[in-house]
Amino acid sequence: MFKKLSLILVLVIVLGVVFSGFAAASQKDTQNSIKSRIMTDILKDNDKTDFITWKQLSSMLADYSKNRLQSDYIVDYDVIVKDFTGDGKIDVGIISNNDRGQKYLDIYTFYGNNAYRIFSGKGKFIKINKYSFDITNIGYDGRYYHETYTYQWSKVYWKFLRIGYARTYIKSGDYDKSVYDDERIVTVKALLSARMNGNYDLAEKYLSKSYREKLGNDGIASVIPYGWVSAVDIFESQRGDWVVVVMKDRWNQSRVFKFVPVPEKDNYGNYKIDNIIEIPEAR
Repeated sequence: MFKKLSLILVLVIVLGVVFSGFAAASQKDTQNSIKSRIMTDILKDNDKTDFITWKQLSSMLADYSKNRLQSDYIVDYDVIVKDFTGDGKIDVGIISNNDRGQKYLDIYTFYGNNAYRIFSGKGKFIKINKYSFDITNIGYDGRYYHETYTYQWSKVYWKFLRIGYARTYIKSGDYDKSVYDDERIVTVKALLSARMNGNYDLAEKYLSKSYREKLGNDGIASVIPYGWVSAVDIFESQRGDWVVVVMKDRWNQSRVFKFVPVPEKDNYGNYKIDNIIEIPEAR
């Protein structure tokens, strides 16, 4: 009886080692496949951009493999080839998805024969904008919400700095059902980002034609103070939905604003802001 149990135990151990070996080999094959596909995707864009050399590409893939593929199980990815730093040269961003639904963003720039990782972050959602990017995670304070940080490259400090923050509550209570992509909220965030960066020409693109004519470029600064956004949400009413923004101005005073969206379609989206009203003494 003892010999039979011993034989069974040995067989279980052997089978475990064999299956774990197969799993490890399968994982290694997947990671190598991802590396090859990333290389192919970057080379596809090389005919449109400044060339990334083989040595630079090898340097980047070695770092990416060490810091991402060897430390997590990556199942999918997206490659963004663009100038993230504003120096006129091409950089590479890689958004990696692991098997638990987590996303990573790694950004590389190139000098000489080497690649340098200038940003590494993770979140539930990652969105690449024209001049910045957003990283969003899910929080809970009695209601589920998305907490979004916006980053932009600083030529002064030679690194990505946080330039914006927003908290967006999820009405459904189910954190997988997101209002993060609600286009009215996206429009307001884009407007706020442009205003805080002093880009009034861009900010006015998110205003309705009639409201833009009423305010003019200089009027945007008068209705939206410079500050730090702490929350963005949709307020539902019988007379129509509007976007509420809570922010602190440069004197650290909390202020609440009502942004009224209207359907107006162009290449900047399907909604425009038709009115901005500060709500006094809001609680």
